[in-house]
Amino acid sequence: MELGIFSHLLPMQIVLIMANYLPPSSGMEKDAVYWRNTTSGTFTTQSAYDAQINEVNSSHRKDPIWRLVWKWKGLEWIKAFLWTVAQNGLLTSEA
Repeated sequence: MELGIFSHLLPMQIVLIMANYLPPSSGMEKDAVYWRNTTSGTFTTQSAYDAQINEVNSSHRKDPIWRLVWKWKGLEWIKAFLWTVAQNGLLTSEA
């Protein structure tokens, strides 16, 4: 198949990148689904929960603002708001 037929749909740089990929063939290994957060590679809800907790805990240990906000003695909803602001999660109409 000639990739030039995509040139009116995609930038030429993308078309050239696509040209570097080999098409699938019967001699290639079959694709497989593998969940990296278990030793067996099988997804479980528990492993997803554990992965999320580990990610949150490790990022909080590295982020000094986390301790500042959550140690603050004040109303919980204000803490949540401050945390949202600190994480640039506050939705605004600014671009």
